[in-house]
Amino acid sequence: MRRVRCFKAFAGICCALFGVHSALADSLDNWHALSPSPQINALYRVAFAGNLFLAVGANGAISSSTNGSNWTNQNSGSLSALRGITFGNETYVIAGYSLATRTILISTNVTQWRAKIAAPASFFLATTFAAGTFVTVGNTGTIQTSTNGISWTNRVAITSNDLYGVAYGGGNLVAVGTNGTIITSSDGINWTNSVSAVTNFLRDVAYGDGTFVVVGHDGTILNSTNGVDWSGSNSGTTNRLFGIGHGQGTFVAVGSAGTILTSTDAINWIPRNSGVTNNLFGIAYGNGNFVAVGLGGVILYPGTVPQPVLTAVAHQRNGFKLTITGEIGHGYRLQFSPDLFTWTDLLSYTNTLFNFQYLDTSATHAPIRFYRVVTP
Repeated sequence: MRRVRCFKAFAGICCALFGVHSALADSLDNWHALSPSPQINALYRVAFAGNLFLAVGANGAISSSTNGSNWTNQNSGSLSALRGITFGNETYVIAGYSLATRTILISTNVTQWRAKIAAPASFFLATTFAAGTFVTVGNTGTIQTSTNGISWTNRVAITSNDLYGVAYGGGNLVAVGTNGTIITSSDGINWTNSVSAVTNFLRDVAYGDGTFVVVGHDGTILNSTNGVDWSGSNSGTTNRLFGIGHGQGTFVAVGSAGTILTSTDAINWIPRNSGVTNNLFGIAYGNGNFVAVGLGGVILYPGTVPQPVLTAVAHQRNGFKLTITGEIGHGYRLQFSPDLFTWTDLLSYTNTLFNFQYLDTSATHAPIRFYRVVTP
């Protein structure tokens, strides 16, 4: 829907902005791959932690971003397969494994990482932060907890199945894994088996809007409000589902062959067009955007704004500040007009950020000025 806003930028100056707005639900219809990707390694997990997106994967790969579109590779100092990310107590914790050795990486700034190598014989596969405690899970029912990410304590395993996902919400921890395994805890120390009623490989779990959602192989999706009583949903696919995330009232599941599904109630699921055939392993939400990652270092973001949105930020003594929101990688032209009939280009550019700010210094002496954004 086209919408016009008028703002008095300066005394005697009226600026009209032309743009198009779209809702999040519609934006999830189509996804776009970041090109080029900052990584060639497979990315197994992405999380929004400490006001940053962090993506981790094979060969110690770590990439960070503040907006999901501009990424910086970080030196982990490790060649481990990194599988889990969390943040708490002003500390980032990444969990993984290498040659049957558990790996923990910790950092306070994402640029410098300290390795904590745990005893062999187990893999770390996922981690979360719950009520002041880091909780990490792995193969053969491994569970460890820590308050600082440095000193870890083994907890009694109540299952011998591998645990691939863990999440915290509503005062409860839920961990999931092979053979339909679901276990719960209120403190990370004492765990109880839950009945999932499935034997499928469960790969991930997320919490949002008072509901836990679990995804797994053969299109398995389960939901629960307490972590104990579980119900199945028809996902509409038999593909493997590897990751689940939640944001702005929407669950997003990702999986094999570029599968993306969304739901606003954890029951009814809608297939989306990812635009790729890569296996997608992780999904996260932050700063108003979803980001998915997967095989070959692919990083996907939804087409949050299929057409540009133009908004006024502020008038200043040296000009009028505008924000243009548009698709990353798309070309736009910012134009102005004194009368809505004659339009002149102010700027032509290719979008590299979801939100791009521009200061029109030539507007300070204009009696009236209108703005619009067009595509070449």
